[in-house]
Formats: sequence, C-alpha cells, structure tokens
Amino acid sequence: MQGRTGRLAPRTAIVGLVATAAVSLGCITRTTSSFSVRDLTVVSLEAPDGRPVLPADPSVSPRSELLVHGEHRALFTDVLYDVFAERAADGSLHVSCPSCTRAFNPPGVERVTLVGSDRWTAPVSPDDVMTTPDALVLHAHPCFVEGNKRCSAGADGVLRIPWDDAVMAREHTTPVRWVGAVAIAGGAPVIVAGALDFALSPRDAPHGLGALGLGAFGAALVGVGLWYLLAPGSDEYLPASAYRP
Repeated sequence: MQGRTGRLAPRTAIVGLVATAAVSLGCITRTTSSFSVRDLTVVSLEAPDGRPVLPADPSVSPRSELLVHGEHRALFTDVLYDVFAERAADGSLHVSCPSCTRAFNPPGVERVTLVGSDRWTAPVSPDDVMTTPDALVLHAHPCFVEGNKRCSAGADGVLRIPWDDAVMAREHTTPVRWVGAVAIAGGAPVIVAGALDFALSPRDAPHGLGALGLGAFGAALVGVGLWYLLAPGSDEYLPASAYRP
C-alpha cells in the first residue's frame, strides 16, 4: 500500500501543478477601450489644461492647430518638436509631429490618428475614460518617439464626445505578452533540470520521482508562456450609454 501511495504522490503533484498553471491563464491581461461615433464633426479636442484646440466643426473645414511644443533627446542633442492637431476634410482627427521623423533609434512616426475615418477612436486605457453629464471624455496620449521606458516625444489631448454622438464601446483584452516570455524563460531550465535529475537518478529513488514533478512544472510554465504569447485578443461590445453616469 505504501508503495502505491508513493507512486500516486508524484502524479497528484503533477496534476496540482498543471491545474495551478491552468488557473493562472488569463490572470494578467491588458484592456483598452475605444468608441464609435455617429458624427465626426461634433467630436472636439482640447489640451489637458482645457484649452480648446479643435472645437466641434459641423462645416468640416480642414484645419491644423498647435497642440504642444516640446523637445526629445536624439543622440547627444535635444531636438525641438511641435505637435499639431489636425481635422481632415472627412472630420477625422489626427495629431502630427513633422520633426519627430528625424529620430532613428528608435525611429519616430509623424502622424497618429485619434478618431479615424471609420468613426472609431484610438484605443485608450480604461483609466483614461472619464464621463460628465454632457459628454464622454477620453484622455489620449499619442507617442511619436518611443524611449527605453517611456515616451520620449508625445502629446496629451482630451477628446470630448457628446453622449448623443457616442454609439458603441469596444473593450479589447489581450494577455500581457512579456509574461509569456518570462514564463518560458523560467520554465525551460526547469524542464532541463528535471530531465537531468530523472536521467541520472535510479527509477525508484524519491528524488527521481520528484524530477517528474519538476519537469511537469516546467512544462506547465512553458505552456502558460506560449498561451500568453500566442493567444489572440478578445473584443466585447457594449452600448456607449453603459458608461453614462
């Protein structure tokens, strides 16, 4: 009886480890929110201090206004940049930074869309979604030059969408990809260590049986890592009125 119990113990440990890994799936995710609008021309853009930059414009006249002036580090010099807010002829809203394309490590981008021609806003963090009795307020943080740990050249803007113009909300959830890389990097050596321990130990040795559990734990980590790296994101659609206070 004792020998049978000893043989079942590693299996129980393996099942427990795999179950623990399975439960951890989906625990670390990132969610963004975007919204569709009926009429692009009634969406306005403000500076963070409340200064109107691109007010609602039913006439759909293309225009460009300065949003922010700043500087970013490029090699050994500071590069001045201006970010302009633009309303296109179709009413869509964009921000552009012509001088940001001079950055090359990493390369910069010139234009970021805030509200596209498809009438969807750019995704924002749920923390950047605010509401007032009159409007849905989105705090956008477009980045033109990415730094090592944060944006080197960017701008902040506030989109204001009247409730009558807000149609749908889309919440997009994806696994945090770097968690997968960490899990695989941690699981692979554990598998190797378990395999070596098992191969070099007598089959009836307790530590040989323990190697099976070690290898299973490493395999579970790698499996979790692959899920985080490869699993597609999911979308949930809600009426924008669900956000209304």
